[in-house]
Amino acid sequence: MNKVALKYIGKNGEKAEVIPSKFIPLTFADLFPSNGLFEIKAKVDAGDAKINGEVIENATTLTVPIKFKSEMVVYAIVINGWLPIAFRNSKWIIPDRNLVSSIIQIDSKSLNSKNKAIEWWLGFIEEKDIIINPILYAIEGNQKKKPSYDQFCKSFGKAMEKLSSYFPKGKVISYNSNKFYQAGYSILEELTKSQKNEIGFLLETAPLVSNPYPSQQIFIIQKEIDDIAIKHDLLGKSFLYFLVISCLYERNDSKFFKAARNVLKPKQRYNESDAYNTISDINILIFFIKLCSAFNKQYPVCTCDKGLIAFWSGLNPIKISSKNKQIDIKFTLNECLFPRLSIEQRSQLSIDIKEKM
Repeated sequence: MNKVALKYIGKNGEKAEVIPSKFIPLTFADLFPSNGLFEIKAKVDAGDAKINGEVIENATTLTVPIKFKSEMVVYAIVINGWLPIAFRNSKWIIPDRNLVSSIIQIDSKSLNSKNKAIEWWLGFIEEKDIIINPILYAIEGNQKKKPSYDQFCKSFGKAMEKLSSYFPKGKVISYNSNKFYQAGYSILEELTKSQKNEIGFLLETAPLVSNPYPSQQIFIIQKEIDDIAIKHDLLGKSFLYFLVISCLYERNDSKFFKAARNVLKPKQRYNESDAYNTISDINILIFFIKLCSAFNKQYPVCTCDKGLIAFWSGLNPIKISSKNKQIDIKFTLNECLFPRLSIEQRSQLSIDIKEKM
């Protein structure tokens, strides 16, 4: 992708001009900047940075504080965190269904405040320099259940048409034969092969974490969740399991953003449609991991879902490896997602989960 130039002028007149070679992924904490000032970190090649007019002769890493004119509403999921969509380090954009839906609304001049902000961010994208894959729009569907093959094909075709209209100079991936549609649908089938167990697990556990518990009761509920996860063969094997127990170990205050709760949206009367929506969100992360592992390359998935970005960032740093077509994912339970637990308690929880698997 074309390089982005950054210019900074400080309060005392100090100036910096930077052309980053690569932006460094941002973290969970970076989602909540002080006074709206984002600390953008970037690697810079020799000669591509000037500080007060002086060229920096060596390659370096710089942090540039930026206060954007619009609120942060479009995020790119990348390995080890997230980036603003304009800084995603790739020609590729894989928008989720909600982002595509917003683009369709913007293209038809339906501009609420959020769509205006999305339009502002999309304005940074150099059309002739992008490749867009609309597959996530088709994978999720709009029926709150697994799409049929025909529904998948129609959704893909609609997304392809609408994205081509909005980005007329960009390259939108198209399927021109049944062979390609069948290959795309096989991805959906792979992502949903455990969906019956996943829905069953969420139907039983989401009501359990709809409200906070006192400390003396929390480990009893943890055991109940673990027993349900074992029944559905998901204990320690699914992001959905960690999503649920993250809700259990939230603080009952505003110190930490409740990432998992924003994705799961637990309630006492949690139904199959609710479960499907949650699973679809988590499948975005699984799709991203599988794609990057298969090709050993970054394919940023772009979304407006701050809760999903926060959950993903809370899992990082994450180690992903692949052997014999099996993907191994390792991460550490950290304070962002488990703030009620001390370091020692989080370590013990990890040990307990591994012993039960």
